[in-house]
Amino acid sequence: MNLLAAVAIGFLVLDPEQLLDASFQLSFLAVAFIGAFAVPLIERTSGLRAADLGDPNRDLHLAAGLAQFRIEIRLLAETM
Repeated sequence: MNLLAAVAIGFLVLDPEQLLDASFQLSFLAVAFIGAFAVPLIERTSGLRAADLGDPNRDLHLAAGLAQFRIEIRLLAETM
């Protein structure tokens, strides 16, 4: 979120009129929404902190559905 704010301020320093542009507002609001809600959602649904998703050894101690979700998230992250 701090990086997003820094980028927004940088853009506005270079061109302050962008603040009134709908594409600027929607882009930064969308990224802020994803940043604000994605990490807590992953933490709630995976059973562990989002930082622990990279550890496959933790999957052994979880229910089958949670373990499968964690594997799919790791595969998606590797693909991206």
